[in-house]
Amino acid sequence: MTRVLELMFNEALFHCPALQNPEMLENVRRIERILGDERVK
Repeated sequence: MTRVLELMFNEALFHCPALQNPEMLENVRRIERILGDERVK
């Protein structure tokens, strides 16, 4: 459970600055498309 919370926290920290910068947000979207199949569901 601790690992899941850590991953969620890190993802939130990563996405907050990305929402402010359109170029960075596009990079986030590309990363999510590439890693999309690898995520735990």
